[in-house]
Amino acid sequence: MSKHILIAFFVVSLIAPGAKAQKTSSMTDSTQLDEIVITASKIPLPLRETAKPVQMISKETIEQSFGKDLSQLLQEQAGIIINGAYSNPSTLKGVYVRGASSQYTLILLDGQPVLDPSSIGGVFDVRFFPIEQIERIDILKGSQSTLYGTDAIAGVINIITRKDAKKPIRLYGAASFGTLQTAEATLGLDGKKGKLDYNLSYQRNQTQGLSEAQDRDGAGDFDKDGLTQHAVQANLGLSPVAGLRISPYLRYTDYDADFDAEAFTDGDNTFESEVINPGLQAKFEKEKFSLYADYGFTQTDRFFKSAFFDNTFKGRFHNADVFGSYRLMPKLQVMGGLQFQHQQVTDNAGTVENPTINISSPYLTLLFRNLKGLNLELGARLNNHTLFGNQMTYSIAPAYKIWEGGRVFGSYTTGFKTPTLSELYGAFGANENLEPQRSATWEAGLQFDLFKEKLQVTLTYFQREIKDIIIYNFAIGYINQDRQEDYGLELDFSLKLDQKLRLRGNYSFIDGEVTTLNATEQDTSYYNLIRRPKHSFSLGLDYELHPRVFISVQGHYFGKRIDYFFNPENFYTAEEVDLDAYLLLNLYSEYRMADHRVVFFVDLKNILDTNYTEIYGYNTLGFNIQSGIRFRL
Repeated sequence: MSKHILIAFFVVSLIAPGAKAQKTSSMTDSTQLDEIVITASKIPLPLRETAKPVQMISKETIEQSFGKDLSQLLQEQAGIIINGAYSNPSTLKGVYVRGASSQYTLILLDGQPVLDPSSIGGVFDVRFFPIEQIERIDILKGSQSTLYGTDAIAGVINIITRKDAKKPIRLYGAASFGTLQTAEATLGLDGKKGKLDYNLSYQRNQTQGLSEAQDRDGAGDFDKDGLTQHAVQANLGLSPVAGLRISPYLRYTDYDADFDAEAFTDGDNTFESEVINPGLQAKFEKEKFSLYADYGFTQTDRFFKSAFFDNTFKGRFHNADVFGSYRLMPKLQVMGGLQFQHQQVTDNAGTVENPTINISSPYLTLLFRNLKGLNLELGARLNNHTLFGNQMTYSIAPAYKIWEGGRVFGSYTTGFKTPTLSELYGAFGANENLEPQRSATWEAGLQFDLFKEKLQVTLTYFQREIKDIIIYNFAIGYINQDRQEDYGLELDFSLKLDQKLRLRGNYSFIDGEVTTLNATEQDTSYYNLIRRPKHSFSLGLDYELHPRVFISVQGHYFGKRIDYFFNPENFYTAEEVDLDAYLLLNLYSEYRMADHRVVFFVDLKNILDTNYTEIYGYNTLGFNIQSGIRFRL
């Protein structure tokens, strides 16, 4: 589809008259205090009764993001930078929550941790999950190790899959086309009848892409690096008796992509990945008591092929979690459970063949609710690791209502992250004497709504310290050495100017330094948050032009950053480079038909065609368009 046709469609969507339509605003509030959330405490609680603020990305927002991928959607949130979000679509996306590297953020799917033990830091690749299969996203920042165990030092991102069926059978889907010969298609079937509900969907993405590496010398012969993705999701819900729900699920992703050799260097390299994620969730609820049993398995097989090497990585991750909740008295609820994790890497080239580790973790949380305006959460977890024995984490999180619609909150939490199997036993730089990384985080903030919830604001200040950080030393491999200290400020707001117009935005500030030993065994500190701007903000304006027409304009500013260039002409010595600040302006519009069951949309990104850099030596997207249709019948 040409650029001219897409722009013409956008103009038509603005002037289309349309008959009377059902008036259903798509401008949901950024904070809905009566919304039931599970991510904050593992059990259902109204948002106003949680001690920790939860950042929510609603179903409506996700549907209005079908022209984006998951990394671009996450980057619009306060305190989150996705390295490579607007680079070539196949480029690896690094998730930085509050400035912390990707290994410190735990990804959840429907509340279940997903890890890849074979990857660097055990990171789960967000490229593998298509946005069209997501119903809602909850973001919980700060250390959540007491609730979720290892890896949750900077926070958790809970991706909640689609399961919103209301009729016995419904067909839904989406199709879009755009720049770089990008084509995306989704087709799904869901339904609910009696004690049974289901959701089955297939999604395919394909793009020709652009050259991942920049052609600095203007040779003009760099090839394009594209991707092809197939994803299947199946959810089933059974309610055989009152209060009991059993939910088996299966997710499958096949992801094939091209990548270049290095910065400014073309390469005919390929990357193939297959992820299988089956599991089962069960819950029983009766008056004051509830019991949950979850099991999930994640199998990740990755294969890299280049002119220099072929590498295969195979990770296996089992997670079982049984926990219960009981209301001891009207204002006190206790929640406790036992979590077991088993990690394995299939590898014959490391220091240990097919290494495994186990982590067993009993945990307990006390929830005090509405104690004269006070909500308080106290938690503790004992982590028993195959190699490292017992590690204790704990948390305290109070929130106090200072007026109706306004509250102050705070927390002090500790966290930990165990060394990965590749760091302990891998083929490159393994060190069996590594120690777990430990963290302490405290935060304080203010959350309020005014003018009958027309203005909603969350302001948060945080400090985080991580000790025994694992680094890679080219001479000796992986070692515990550094101490990282970060602090920052986040502002998130939404202002409903009237029933049709809303202004929303956020601002984030992050700063920090790493302390390490120099050659004389003395501490030395320096700024090391590469590719992460100290200042970033987003501002958006949503407008219901007509009951059938919705428009959203968003601006995203990213401040100056530093990066490192490993110069091949200087024996790959790290050279610090400065990356300029930049502003991206995006525009989204949709035209609705048939009671919103059919929606035409167009998503224009970087409409100013800004020239900018996310990763030194790699390309970014100029002006680009994605346009299509989504439907539910």
